Order: sequence, then C-alpha cells, then structure tokens
Amino acid sequence: MTLNVNKGIYGEKAGVSKAALAIILVVIIVAAGVGIFFTLGPGAGPEQPKVVKIGVLQALTGGAARYGQVVRDVINFIVEEEGYDTIKSMNAKIELVWADTQGKPEIARAEAERLITQEKVHVLFGTVLSSTTLTAAEVAERYGIPFVNEASSSPKLTRLDRKWFFRVGPHDELFIKDMFVFLKEAQQETGTTVKTMVIVFVNDLFGSTARDAIVKFNDDPEIGGYEVLDIIAYPPDITDASDIALRLKSLDPDIIFMASHVSDAILIQRAMIANNVKPRVQMVVDAGHTSPEFIETIGKDANYIISREVFSLDLNKPKSQEVAKKFRERYGYDLDGVGARAYDAFHTLLAALEKAASTDPEKIREALANIYIPPEQLINAWDGVQFIPHGEFDGGQNKLAKGIIVQFFDDRYYLVWPKELAVRPYVFPAPSS
Repeated sequence: MTLNVNKGIYGEKAGVSKAALAIILVVIIVAAGVGIFFTLGPGAGPEQPKVVKIGVLQALTGGAARYGQVVRDVINFIVEEEGYDTIKSMNAKIELVWADTQGKPEIARAEAERLITQEKVHVLFGTVLSSTTLTAAEVAERYGIPFVNEASSSPKLTRLDRKWFFRVGPHDELFIKDMFVFLKEAQQETGTTVKTMVIVFVNDLFGSTARDAIVKFNDDPEIGGYEVLDIIAYPPDITDASDIALRLKSLDPDIIFMASHVSDAILIQRAMIANNVKPRVQMVVDAGHTSPEFIETIGKDANYIISREVFSLDLNKPKSQEVAKKFRERYGYDLDGVGARAYDAFHTLLAALEKAASTDPEKIREALANIYIPPEQLINAWDGVQFIPHGEFDGGQNKLAKGIIVQFFDDRYYLVWPKELAVRPYVFPAPSS
C-alpha cells in the first residue's frame, strides 16, 4: 500500500511508502539532535559557566626567576587570600594561564603568541623584565589583546605608538630624575659636595635605558653636572665581577650609580666588598639590589646603599600595612617593590574587567583607557592610576605613578625621601669606615 500525497511539494500525486517516511523522520530527528549538540556543545543545556582567561607571562625559571616567583605569589594572594576569583559583572571565574619566559625575549614572544592563539586568553599580564615585555607587547599589539604591565621600567615601552599596552608603575626617567633631585637636596642639606660618578649597568633593555636616563639627567645643569669617569657595561649572564670591582677601586668615584638584576647585583657587591670598594654614595636603580635574596646574602654590608623605590614597609597607609602583614604571614618574606607594583597592577586589571563586563578585547582596552583608581585603594605611594591616552607622548603610562627613595640600614631598606613620608633621616655620604 502507498500513501498518496496529492499536489505535494514534489509534484502531482507523489508516492512515498510508510517505511521510507519512517526513515525520513528518523533522519530529521537525528540531524536536529546533532545540530543542537554542535550549537551548544557537549554537556549543554543550562548555560555554561563563563571564564575570563588571564595569560600571565613571567620568568619562572632562569636568572630572573625571583621576580616571577614574587609576582606569582602576589597574584595567588589576591585570588586566594583576598578572594578575587570572580569578575562579578560577568559572573565569570578567573582562570590564570601561566607562561614561563625564562627571562628571554624570544621565548616571551613565542609564549605570548601561544597564550593568545592556543590558550585563547582575553588579556595578558607581565613580565617585569623590560626586554621580555617588549617582545611580548609586540605580539599583543599584532593580535589586538590588552596587555597590562606591572614593573618593566624602560621608557621605550610607552613610546612606540601602541594602543594595547598599559604600564601601571613608573618608568626609569621618572625614577632617576627623583634620584638626581635627591642628590642635589642631600648635598644642600648636609653641606657635602660629591663631584665624580661611575655608571655600572647590566647590558639589557632595563640596564641600557637606566644608563640613558642617568646620562640624560646628569646633563641637566639644574640637577646634574657630575664628572662621569667611566660607564661600565656587563652581560646579563656575568659570572666574575672582579674586573669591575678593581676598575671601581682604581677610579675611586664619589658616586657609583648601578642598574642590576638579582644574581649580578649580589656578584658585583661581593666583589666590591672583597676589594674594599667603599663609595661615598652608592645609588642603585631598585631591581636586584632591593630583592630579598640580595638583602639576605649581603646583609649589613649593604648599609647606606640608596635606591629608588615605589613601596616601603614604612609607608603610613593602612592598606599598605595590612597587605604587607598578611603577605608575610602567608609566604614568609616581605613584600618588595616588584611585588607591590604587581599587586596594584593586577587589581587595576581586575577593576577594568569589572568595568568592561565583557571579554571582548576592545571593551577591556576601553575600560583600561578610561579607568581611575584612587590612591587610597593602592599600596604604593602613588597619586592613583590613570593612563595617558594612546596617541599622546608616553601613551599607556600611568601618569599618577611616582617614586620614593629608600636607604639600607642593618637589616632592610627604610623610607628616607621625600621628607613628608620619611621615617628616618638619610645618611649622606656613607661613613668612611
């Protein structure tokens, strides 16, 4: 028996058997089910939980691994201890995707690309080292992914006409100008004169841009004018600093101005101690010289070293004191400048994600570009967080960031400048014995 369909869609009196009709119905039902599966995905039905993926680029191994460890501890502290594991405006869980740059620019570039193209992160965060931030930021710019930086200090990073890069901390020109202003004020207040200088720097992007800033502000007749006896560059993987120490001893400058990472700062300081190199003023550009490893290793032999900083345990801010106390209780060491910048930078990113209420990169970028974080919500001694518009000079730089000056006494660095924040007077110059 056949079922006749008069004037069906296939023409006059098309005939279809019952068995054929049953097969057609089954195929339609199966096809509809497959379509639903591929539309909603496996396990679909109720809406799947949303996730915000943050790609974190840090040196977790290699010579700069100390920086990466501090930043990792700070981010985990924020997410786990403080409970910031969800972006409430999206009801979305935060997923951290870590990538090890090993402190190498080419690996940072490759890892940034992997995070974006394979891990599908919505935003990048990192990388402390200016050299690795430079290459990773190039990738973020190419793919149109927001990149929030905590502590890379090369001015070059915000002078490349990019629209996706945001630096929360100060850069070296801001820091080093403060250091020259301090030198001038210290001489005026103590009646002491220092005339000669040697610059010692690690020959990477961080060190070379610090050198350039030192030279720039030394050329400023208002705050500089010191006689530069030598400029000494050394490789990042230096293993013997005896030649540097002997050169410093022979030149005997009033000021030794240094920019170093952790292992090289320790190596050079030990060589200086072994060769009885005692400058009247040792100025350092933070980084390695203020790391817990340097302090633990060098101890009281670091007395009277003067450094630029952004954070101090002495800051008279309730939030700073509370965070520093809880961080030490959890991890067993004190928060330093790198960690403090990472803390404020990561909270800035979280605030921007809340404001954007979206994982769309352009909306996140717009939220960052228009964000303002007041100083009372920060642990650093800044006037807030607000970025210079992209397209302007230093676009993407936090225009409210600034530095402080600390000096080492016995067991740690103490805040000594500016005067209104100082907890103890500085010693200038260092005692001769």
